Formats: sequence, C-alpha cells, structure tokens
Amino acid sequence: MIDRRAYSLSDCGALPPAAAHLTRANASLRSLNSLIATALRRFETADAQTLETIDFQTGMNLHKVNASELAVATVMSAMQCCGLAGYRNDGEFSIGRHLRDILSSPIMINNDRILANAATASLVSGIPDSLAD
Repeated sequence: MIDRRAYSLSDCGALPPAAAHLTRANASLRSLNSLIATALRRFETADAQTLETIDFQTGMNLHKVNASELAVATVMSAMQCCGLAGYRNDGEFSIGRHLRDILSSPIMINNDRILANAATASLVSGIPDSLAD
C-alpha cells in the first residue's frame, strides 16, 4: 500500500513528477471499467435475436479490441508513474509482470484479425441512429 501522506502538498509544496501519469492511469482505468460495464449491459439486455446480428457481434468484438488496447495504456501509465521501481522485479512497486501479461492481450485476442473482419461487417451494417446505439 502506498503511503499517500508522503506526497502531501503541505510537505513538499508541489506535486511529484509522476502525478500526471497517475492521473492518466486512473482515467484510463475508469474508461476501461465503463467500457466493460457498457458491453456487459448490452449483452444482458439483448434478446436471442439481437445476439445473432452482425452489428451486435461486431460491436462486442470491437469492445474486446478497445479493452485490450486501453488495458495496455493503463498499465503503461502506471509503469511511467512508478518509474524504474515499477520496471524492476524485486520491489514493492514492481509491475513488470503485469506489463508483460497485458502486452500479450492484443496478440492473444488477435486485434488485427478482428479489425479486418469488422471492416467487412462495417460495409454491410448501417449507421447508428444515436450515440446510445
């Protein structure tokens, strides 16, 4: 657990240099949570007929691509926040293993294949009626 009191403004008069990276990591993590929650809501409220549509399946596949890329960005921001301490494997701030694991997600999901298939499906599907679609 990080002792947040060590970075109190009253103690040092300014934010630590890594504060911007922490903010970015926090923001992308929140975006990732929202992305997953939205996909889950869409899946749970869809009927059997909707689940079989090209639009729905393409949307879910694109959620996987976006989530894998956003997860990489989140861990990279955390790595930048931790600096060398995050890169090392022998300390309490080590996230090297997390970085290695998350970098494999776009490869395992095969984002390039999904995007190529989505391009074909995009030519067939219509334009969404609203931002909620």
